[in-house]
Parts: sequence; C-alpha cells; structure tokens
Amino acid sequence: MIHKIFALFFFVSFGVLAQEIPAFQGYVSDYAGLLSPQMQEKLTALLQELEQKTTAQIAILTVQTTQPYDDFQYAVKVFDSWKIGQKGKDNGALFLVATEDRRVRIVTGYGLEGILPDRKVGAILDEFVLPEFREGRFDEGIYKGVWAIALVIAKDAGVELTGEAPVDISRLPEAPSLVALLIALIVIFFIVSFMMRRARRTSRSTIPWWVWMAGMGTGRSSGRGSFGGFGGGFSRGGFGSFGGGRTGGGGAGRGW
Repeated sequence: MIHKIFALFFFVSFGVLAQEIPAFQGYVSDYAGLLSPQMQEKLTALLQELEQKTTAQIAILTVQTTQPYDDFQYAVKVFDSWKIGQKGKDNGALFLVATEDRRVRIVTGYGLEGILPDRKVGAILDEFVLPEFREGRFDEGIYKGVWAIALVIAKDAGVELTGEAPVDISRLPEAPSLVALLIALIVIFFIVSFMMRRARRTSRSTIPWWVWMAGMGTGRSSGRGSFGGFGGGFSRGGFGSFGGGRTGGGGAGRGW
C-alpha cells in the first residue's frame, strides 16, 4: 500500500514539475482564450498571406502560465518544438502571451534577426502591444503587434499586404546598416587590440592577444539567457509543426 502511495505521489509530482508544450494548432493557438473567433480568423488570414508572399511564418501562442520556466525559456522551447520558419531560412517568429505571469515575448528565428533586432522588437511591444494590454484589450494588442512584425517582414521582402494596417512602423527604430556595423566592428577590434597589447607589456604574457580574442569568441553572451540545460523538464505531445526553422533566442519580452 505504501509503495502505491509513493508511486502515485511521484507521478503527480512529476506531472506538476514537467511543463507540457502546447499542441500546435496552426498560426493561432489561443489556449488562454484571449481571442474571439473573428480575431483568430483575421490573424490567420494575415499570417497566411504573409507566408504566401514572403515564406516567413509567425505563430501566436497564448497560455495562462509558463511556470516553472520563465517566458524566454518557454518560448524558445516552443519555437524549437514547433520549428517555426522555413528550414534553411529560419524566418519564423513566435508571439507568446502568458496571462497569469503578465508577460509577453516575441522570439525571432536566425533569419529575421537582421531586420527584427532585439531593440526593434522591444519597440514593437512598447509602442503597440503594452498600451493595449494595460487596458485589458489583449486581442487588439496581439493584433497590432503581429501586424507590426508582418509589416517589417513584408517591407524587407518588397511586398505589400492587403487590408488596413492598424499600426505605423515608421515610428520604429531602424536596424543599423551594414556600414555602421562594419565600422563598429573595426573600432572594437582596434580597442581590444590596444588593450591586449598594453596587458602584454604589463604582464609579459606569452599568449598572443588574437588567441585570447578567439577564446573569448567561443563563449556565449548571457544577455538572452541560457536555454540548453532544461530540456528534460518538458514533455512533448503528438502535434504538427511549421517548416523546420530555428532560433537563437533573439527578440524581446515585457511585463505589463
């Protein structure tokens, strides 16, 4: 009798600790019940058109909570499981809302990070999503946020989307140009070079500065968090997916 009680306790505890990834339901998976059927239809039509014209894929997921994981960890795991975006292009994005946690996060695939850097994604949330969420208009906030992402992607692809956009993306910060990025990299290179030369003179180290720099490059910035060590806590259900896209954790998250 005791061993049966222990077994029951174990399985119940494991079920609480394991966070099941929601089943893929298409462009819109509204598990928190935030979107009316009409709004789901509007969003689905928009995202279908976007994929047809650009091949990019956006998925929307609403849940009550992401616990025991934070919204970043949870979003990356969902993205990885659903494989949002085309294989080889990695041009997907996930729009996640967790109502009980009061968190919203947009995660982008590798292929969209150039046109949707973290700063621009954060601006989309600040400008279009959070003001609506704070007034309890979750459907409008999601609609405007998704439209903003879709317009950025469509603009980069040189296509137009039908329908009247509820947002003006000209207010968003532009991503830095390739020339600006190149200049910044050159400046950083010379600054680090200068610092390492001074360090070598001071410590008489025999390690070349460029070897030290190469070693630094093997590490991963912690700015976006780490999501490699908690894979065992999720359980996978039987569900479909998108096209095979991947993410490096780019994007932004906010509370309201």
